[in-house]
Amino acid sequence: MEQIRIVRDDSVEFIMDGNYLGDKKWGISSYSGFGLLQVELTTEKYAVGDGEVVTSEYVGSRAMDIEARVKHSDDYVSARNEAVRFFLPRSKYVVYATSYGVTRWIEAKIQKVRCEKPVSGHAPVLELAMLCEDPYWRDTDSFGNDIAAKAGGMVFPYRVPIGGGFNTGRYLYSDNVSLNNTGDIATNVIVTITASGQVQNPKVTINDAYIRLILTMEQGDVLVLDMDQDRITLNGVNCIGKIDKTSRITDIELPPGRSNITFSADGGDANMSVVVNYTPKYVGV
Repeated sequence: MEQIRIVRDDSVEFIMDGNYLGDKKWGISSYSGFGLLQVELTTEKYAVGDGEVVTSEYVGSRAMDIEARVKHSDDYVSARNEAVRFFLPRSKYVVYATSYGVTRWIEAKIQKVRCEKPVSGHAPVLELAMLCEDPYWRDTDSFGNDIAAKAGGMVFPYRVPIGGGFNTGRYLYSDNVSLNNTGDIATNVIVTITASGQVQNPKVTINDAYIRLILTMEQGDVLVLDMDQDRITLNGVNCIGKIDKTSRITDIELPPGRSNITFSADGGDANMSVVVNYTPKYVGV
């Protein structure tokens, strides 16, 4: 591990080097759980014959352990004081881990921290146990694709207004836009639809699943389908009750690899600006 950077919910940072030649006060002695994913399986015995059948699979929380030491004797006191004051109960943390030039992040909470005052002449040792409710690492980059971008152009025949200018444009979207999820597992999406005119019953389809809302958007309205938070809002107001009953909301996600995305409406689909944002997830770093 090249570096572990931990950011508290008040934006204060604590950084540990993987190399004792680095310029940080703390050096990583050992770590575990960064590449471990614990899968809980439930099984039932076959009624006849040998063996069992797996009836359910569940990925629980991630536990991570870190041990670090202060590298230089001049920093023994100040470094220990910083560690004791940094790791607090009921605070939230984001852990950024860098390995082989790749940095990923995960949210965590303190489960155990120990940093005793050392015997004179000995380096302080930090023992840290963290629990991650969501076990998956995230890419440091979030990707956004505008699948209804507009470019300049003309349509013939056309009339030129006397004494004034005019705007022309064409939409670049196709019936089938491909997005690539480079992560290890499926990831949620945040779809933002902005209306430049009236839009009736907008619909977004990812692969074979779609979500359609029975509502009318007016110019300037913004509809957000936040599948990461299971929240759907129109101009910031909850509108999850407007979902078409045939929609498969739980299947609106991007599996690993390429996915096809389309959008449409019962009326005014040319007035839709659609942006899809997603963050790849990984099982380890």
